[in-house]
Amino acid sequence: MQFDVELAVDGTTLITVTTQQYLYSEEDLSTVLNSYTHLLKTLSSKPSLPIKDQSVFSVKDAHTALAIGTGPRINIDQSITINRMFDWAVKARSNNVAVVDNVGGQLTWIEMASWVSTISAHLLRLGVKPQAFVGVNCEPSAMSVCYWLAVLRIGAIYVPLDPSNPVSRLELIVNDCKPAAIICDEQTWASAQRSFRVPNRHIFKLSDMGGRRTHYTEDMSQPEATACVIYTSGTTGTPKGTLLKNSNFVNHIYGVNKEYNIANGKEVVLQPTNLGFDLSLAQMMQFIASQGKMVVASLQTRTDPMELVKLMVEHQVTYTIVTPSVYSLILRQDPSLLHQLTEWRSAFSCGEPLTSAIVQQFQKINLPKLRLLNSCGMYLECSSTYA
Repeated sequence: MQFDVELAVDGTTLITVTTQQYLYSEEDLSTVLNSYTHLLKTLSSKPSLPIKDQSVFSVKDAHTALAIGTGPRINIDQSITINRMFDWAVKARSNNVAVVDNVGGQLTWIEMASWVSTISAHLLRLGVKPQAFVGVNCEPSAMSVCYWLAVLRIGAIYVPLDPSNPVSRLELIVNDCKPAAIICDEQTWASAQRSFRVPNRHIFKLSDMGGRRTHYTEDMSQPEATACVIYTSGTTGTPKGTLLKNSNFVNHIYGVNKEYNIANGKEVVLQPTNLGFDLSLAQMMQFIASQGKMVVASLQTRTDPMELVKLMVEHQVTYTIVTPSVYSLILRQDPSLLHQLTEWRSAFSCGEPLTSAIVQQFQKINLPKLRLLNSCGMYLECSSTYA
């Protein structure tokens, strides 16, 4: 973008702004030019006013920008928590199948509630307090969502310790947040004992708790309390933990489901994402909110696109939220198999730029019910919807 200021013979000043057409529209340039001229006027009329107190926009332009930038308002009960939404689903869906994996695991909503209560009660017996960190170092399974809900139910903070990550990264996370307890499974328990054992830290697995409880523990979570911590990749330095509140999840999912008309009780949500990645939480949250079914892919299936598509076909997945890289792998599979995904309705793309090549892949399979939604932000000129 180039600015030119020219003085005319008659004493007037001409200001021009030029740029590449593909970068900015005329309306964009007009906004920039109006802001620039407004700033010049205020600087010349109030030369003694400090720069920090100068206004780039006129009052009218500021109000216009606020009006444009303010989206539709959704009235959401701010007392709602994730576990309260889960309790509603248990009451409404009871004996319906809630979550399945492809290693033989399956739970109904009532069975999920029983496991959530069993795990949360065990954490309380160990002395875990609200807002204490609790690590979950388990391979993906039908139980994954139960661990998450159990930690949140007692008001503690969920810390995913994804076993697919290097031990060095997991040790860094554990040393940073110092969890009061770490939940393991049979596959991860021995490694966790070697890597994470310190005095006063409880490391346990499901078999340590005995049988499932038949009565439910109280929801101790609070909307404005921290619900989980997700650590950055660390590509630019030491991984840093990002704290997310219960209400962050609730407000986001209410907005998504209202905007995109997500069907209550009819969504089959795929979970192919590593548990240390924030998209895994988005997948679990949609499952809870829509009161549908979640299909959890095993560690082996997550690295095998053909098996992943077969899993989607078997359970007729309707809802996905993954990165464009994952979509690219899925869409390269046998077209005759992809065309069996007749119930796939919503494909949300996050975490990476959604390229035109991947959009074209979606167009090529031409599934009649499917829409592609880019929720990656500013990487494309606008959010892409393909139907």
